[in-house]
Amino acid sequence: MALGSPATAAIGVFDYDGERDYRIVLPTADGKVLNYSLDGAKVQGWDPPKLPAPATNAVQHIRIRNKDYLVVVDGDGGVHLLDRRGSDRERSSLKLGHAPSVRTMAPGLDLMSTRILWADTAGAMHEGRLDGAKSTLVPAQRGKVEVGAPVARMVVSTCTAPWAIASCARMAVTRCYCAPSACRCCPN
Repeated sequence: MALGSPATAAIGVFDYDGERDYRIVLPTADGKVLNYSLDGAKVQGWDPPKLPAPATNAVQHIRIRNKDYLVVVDGDGGVHLLDRRGSDRERSSLKLGHAPSVRTMAPGLDLMSTRILWADTAGAMHEGRLDGAKSTLVPAQRGKVEVGAPVARMVVSTCTAPWAIASCARMAVTRCYCAPSACRCCPN
């Protein structure tokens, strides 16, 4: 596959209807979001959206009330909600700030209650809803987020994230592991 511009994030692979009709979606350095089938052909009917800043996180797929949404976070922290054809489906007022590192997304009962967990460039962990409400879970001075870890891992004294239990190994220091459905602090 010739992209025309380098990819800026990992690919997202989606099977909208569970029929093994996979789509490969990836953002590129020119600010576009491309969509291919498994055989490498461009998806017919997809109109590549042009983002204000290239995305640095993989495109995510969520389905709420039988509607598909492709969630793209651009490099300036803008959240774009696309339909299966690449057009804006809805608008989100949530802004994640420059170069966010999206950790996970948890679909809500309705689209605007969908939550995103991300780290900023200073290492703080944040949670926000697509309706724009957001809060800081772990301030940067209290912990260090290890970018690239499969879950957000930080050194803190207590778990401040409002997400329930996960497993973790015994460690020499107190650590918290937070994921979409889990946050657990492990004592010494």
